[in-house]
Amino acid sequence: MNDIGVFQSILKKNEYKTLRMGLIWLAFTLLVTYTLQSLALIPDRKYTDFIGDKVNTWFLIIGYLSLLIPIIIAKKWKWLGFVAYSGIIGTIAVHALKFTVGKNLPRPSGSKGGFPSGHAEASFILAYLISSRYPKLSIPIFLIASVITWSRVPFEHYFYQIVGGGILGLLVVGIMDRKTANRESLETEKSEALHSPCTERTGDVG
Repeated sequence: MNDIGVFQSILKKNEYKTLRMGLIWLAFTLLVTYTLQSLALIPDRKYTDFIGDKVNTWFLIIGYLSLLIPIIIAKKWKWLGFVAYSGIIGTIAVHALKFTVGKNLPRPSGSKGGFPSGHAEASFILAYLISSRYPKLSIPIFLIASVITWSRVPFEHYFYQIVGGGILGLLVVGIMDRKTANRESLETEKSEALHSPCTERTGDVG
């Protein structure tokens, strides 16, 4: 099977449904943003600033609290690792790119560090995490992430910078999700092996 065939088969698996939804919402966001730009429909900056500042801040605070508090109370440590590592690695990755590649790719204002968009990356990481934990909230949560990402153009970022931010966010959280799933699968197999009838009979004979 060629590389494209392998990629398509992976995306068809049920375990990748959150990643599929994230990619669809990102594509939708980029399409809407590009279309509005092409039609020269520029939003009022006071609204985009409000979304990028206030809405984004509260989305991150409430979103992470809604994840972390129930996870800690329920002692779901694998979920805690998934959420924490996704957020931490995502932050490191976006700032590493901003201070390397991004330092030569300025914002529309002329300031450095325009690539990739940290707002786009962080909002899509959080939307993925919440959707994984609470699937019924997927549509409204990804919609909020999309609106935040859209609000960064054209005043704070160029179009390609939100593209990079959104893709980076889904890439980081998708990899973390896969690694967490692998660990859970291995631990489940070990647990089943330890409690299998064959193992118990062997222990009785000894």
